[in-house]
Amino acid sequence: MPLGNCRRKYSVDERLLRKIPQNKVFTTQTKLEKNVVAVNFFPGIQDGEILQKILTDKSLKGVVLMAYGSGNIPTKPEIIQLLKDTTARGVVAYVVTQCGGGKVELGMYETSACC
Repeated sequence: MPLGNCRRKYSVDERLLRKIPQNKVFTTQTKLEKNVVAVNFFPGIQDGEILQKILTDKSLKGVVLMAYGSGNIPTKPEIIQLLKDTTARGVVAYVVTQCGGGKVELGMYETSACC
């Protein structure tokens, strides 16, 4: 069951929200950060320059890492270090699966144990 939908207008299923303390008001962000990119991992991405160019861009604020299966990414040491350097400078990284079903389980396999 989705928490909400975002189309022309957004809607939130308030039944799924945690209770808000009486002295607080529910608010949503209406301005989105424009310097966020989604990166689809694919076999061979670790051998090219595109991932490095994306992750070292100084304007980058966030990256959605679209991993294989349950959260696997290439384990080439240069890629792991690149991801560590990227998050160390404050870029938010979020890992999702490319699969239509299932979920991300970082650490389930060796290729996702680093993060």
